[in-house]
Amino acid sequence: MYFTGSQSRLDNLTADLLADYGPNVRPVCPGKETVPVTVDMAVRQLITLNEPEQTVQFNVWMRLAWVDCHLKWNPDDYNGTKSIVLPIDLIWKPDITLYESISEEFYGFEKFRAHIYPDGYVTYNFPFKIEALCPVSVAKFPYDSQICSLMFGSWSYNGFELDVSTKLGAGDLSSVKENVEWIIKDIPAIRHELYYGCCPEPYPDVTFYINLKRKPNYYVTNILIPSLLVTLVAGLGFFLPADSGEKVGLELTVMLAMSVFQLLIADHLPPSADETPWISSFFSFTMILSGGSSCWQVLVLNLHHRGDRHMPHWLKFYVLKLLGRLTWIDVPRVKPDYVKQSSPKCQTKLHTDKAAHTTDKAEYTTDTAMHTTDTSVNTTDKATYTTDKAAHTANKTEYTTDTAMHTTDTSVNTTDKAAHTTDKDEYTTDKAEYTTDTAMHTTDTSAFMTDKSLAKIFNILDRNRKYKEEELGNTSSISLSEPEAEIAENSELWISLALMVDRIGMMVFFLSLSIGCGSGKIIKDNTGDDSKGTFTYGSSSVLNNLSTLLLTNYGAEVRPLCPGYERVNVTVDIAIRQLISLDEPEQLIHFNMWMRLGWIDCNLRWNPDDFNGTDSIVLPIGLIWKPDVTLYESISAEFYGFKDYRALIYSDGYVAYNFPTKIEALCPIDVAKFPFDSQVCELMFGSWSYNGLQLDIRSKNVEGDLSSMKEHVEWIVEKAANVRHEVYYGCCPEPFIDVTFYIHLKRKPAYYITNIIVPSFLITMVASFGFLLPVDSGEKVGLELTVMLAMSVFQLLVADKLPPSADSTPWIAMFFSFTLILSGGSSLWQVMVLNIHHRGDRTMSRFTKCYLLKPLAYITCVKLPRLQNNRYKTSQNEDKIISKLFNTLNERRMSKEKEVEISTSSESEKEEVDSDLWIHYALVLDRLGFVVFLFSLVTGCAYIFIGIIYN
Repeated sequence: MYFTGSQSRLDNLTADLLADYGPNVRPVCPGKETVPVTVDMAVRQLITLNEPEQTVQFNVWMRLAWVDCHLKWNPDDYNGTKSIVLPIDLIWKPDITLYESISEEFYGFEKFRAHIYPDGYVTYNFPFKIEALCPVSVAKFPYDSQICSLMFGSWSYNGFELDVSTKLGAGDLSSVKENVEWIIKDIPAIRHELYYGCCPEPYPDVTFYINLKRKPNYYVTNILIPSLLVTLVAGLGFFLPADSGEKVGLELTVMLAMSVFQLLIADHLPPSADETPWISSFFSFTMILSGGSSCWQVLVLNLHHRGDRHMPHWLKFYVLKLLGRLTWIDVPRVKPDYVKQSSPKCQTKLHTDKAAHTTDKAEYTTDTAMHTTDTSVNTTDKATYTTDKAAHTANKTEYTTDTAMHTTDTSVNTTDKAAHTTDKDEYTTDKAEYTTDTAMHTTDTSAFMTDKSLAKIFNILDRNRKYKEEELGNTSSISLSEPEAEIAENSELWISLALMVDRIGMMVFFLSLSIGCGSGKIIKDNTGDDSKGTFTYGSSSVLNNLSTLLLTNYGAEVRPLCPGYERVNVTVDIAIRQLISLDEPEQLIHFNMWMRLGWIDCNLRWNPDDFNGTDSIVLPIGLIWKPDVTLYESISAEFYGFKDYRALIYSDGYVAYNFPTKIEALCPIDVAKFPFDSQVCELMFGSWSYNGLQLDIRSKNVEGDLSSMKEHVEWIVEKAANVRHEVYYGCCPEPFIDVTFYIHLKRKPAYYITNIIVPSFLITMVASFGFLLPVDSGEKVGLELTVMLAMSVFQLLVADKLPPSADSTPWIAMFFSFTLILSGGSSLWQVMVLNIHHRGDRTMSRFTKCYLLKPLAYITCVKLPRLQNNRYKTSQNEDKIISKLFNTLNERRMSKEKEVEISTSSESEKEEVDSDLWIHYALVLDRLGFVVFLFSLVTGCAYIFIGIIYN
């Protein structure tokens, strides 16, 4: 047979092939009862991998092939035509389904054309956008590799009717486009043969394992390096001076920065409770390290500011020396107690400190200057005295002359005698003045000698001090008074101890950082090959004739009503394949589910003997009647998959319709126990049009099938119990039947414990460090405010995760609010403490002193200072000598100067006592606040956690 044109040749071939051809019936021919189908795939492009949602999108080219014995021809009969292209909807096609798909349909499966060859071999290649679930392993992020499995198989035909295999054994990557974040390494394909709970027959599938490897450069540059630098900055706190309050603030800033990085990473990864990313472990480790460093810095500051408090003997001579050797810090040399008590050579103490020695030297210099002045005055007086004495000699000579002349001139003598008497009186006066000047000169000479002796004594004492310092090995202490020496010694020892502890902390910090960052565990990827050999077979049938007989005069839109069957009995069951997501803020749940419906259609019965023993047939669901089962809680516009698949019909009229679907339904969330919560989502299935007198709905099984469910990273599906209800609605007098599945979900809390609860608890504990800082430290308030800021960030993160429910408040939100209030109250308390500490010389009222300060000091174990003059007293021979010399000098002071000095000293001492009282009052309140803070924190946390346990 020959044709004049190619178009007419193809038209005739098409007409001949499709004549009496049934596209809805599986092609079964004698000797070939099982239809072999090959499934292959070429990946064109990785669109995206959404880690938090654990979904992947691919652009792929599907390549299907099978043999249809009803589509064969002899090429010679059609002028050598060796192939023909026909629309896929004109011929039968296998119902290949992507089991992990989360999209509503198999895009492109029914829109393209197939190539048909003379031997009946059909190839069908079509582009396909895949949207599927892909469980993400976050342990090695960002150096991770992921495996996304795509499982293709027939939904309606078992392994005896349709055999699925792969031709190439791997996916094709020759045309793949490069992705900016992922590298597709390879795509091995493995054939499986599985048995499901619904059916006794095996169901083969071909699964493609797409191996993806992440390119880590982006995360290394933008997260790893900055976070490592921030962590190293935390170590700089140990290089600050030991008395620097910024040491604590630096560590807290690092903690806050690492919290931000951790939240950034947590927002990028799925909330997996099965494994913790090493980078999250690193952030948690650095936060713990920074928190420990903050505590350590508080200890250092506390030690540095201990001042004149007595250092215990064991701490001074055992711990201090050991730490000095470890940290290469010189330990101040101090006198052991046994040396002070037993050595005769060391019994004399150095009593007067450097300040007193300097003051005495200044007084000596002043006295020397005064002596020089007095010497000058004395010299002047002596010159005056010499002049007066010369005048007196002249007068005496004149008197002698006058006496000689007395005999001659008596009147003149009398006059001269009177003048002599006058001169004698003047002489007596001058002599008295000379005597006074001589006494003053003697006194000044004595004072000069005294000052000179005092200078010699000072030199002797200074040499003696240096000798004793060299003898006792304490070259850093210059003191003469025993109490002052002890104060200086203790203060210097505490400062040295703080420096040593600070250096020890630096060593521990960098050692811990090196060990913590250097350790890790290698997680091996185990992709087992669970494929197994299969052997399928089938039975012969005349399916075309049977389908024609069943569908002739059949009404697919009318409920099957037969004598004795007043209502249709429908069974509704579900098999949960995977939980896609539970959106808490929107209170929506997404499931990938397999629906299993069953009913009896009395219009679809036949005698198997009339059709060569055929007892079942598979037909598209659109050709027969189906119950209008509806999900009442669905928020989707339609019941995905309900009209797209094929039903299995048995000879007794029983219809089994299994189809995959994606469910999007409302699920009210109870957030009270987040993240230790359990949720119950209700899925209510029932007929929308038929009442209970027309259609009865029941469940064949007591619970939903969970045997084929894939594990979720955040939730555990514990069970899916079902209950049948018979409900009367206001619209109709008849009852309406429904079957409700109660899906019980339990959250895996490990993710939230690691990324929210533990960091927030650590930050809350850091708030207590503010009470351990020195009372005069301004960083006390800043620390509390930093804690409040960090807790606000965590609270906003949790609030963004949960629905805005007014019926119940999550305990974790209560915890955050409680810690915010606690930190705010601590800030106010610290402000009050600082205010009281800096009140200075203001007079403390009797009420505050007697009724507040003393009782609170007793409660908080704070030792108050004595309220009287606490002058230092000397007790050694050198001090007695100095006291006598000073007493000799002080006797010459004017009484008015003494009164002024005593008055000034009294006022200074009073101001000092008042200032000391305010400082101790601030210390008492600070310690009281610390006790109240810890008590409130423990009580509040216990109340919250006990409430969770008992509820």
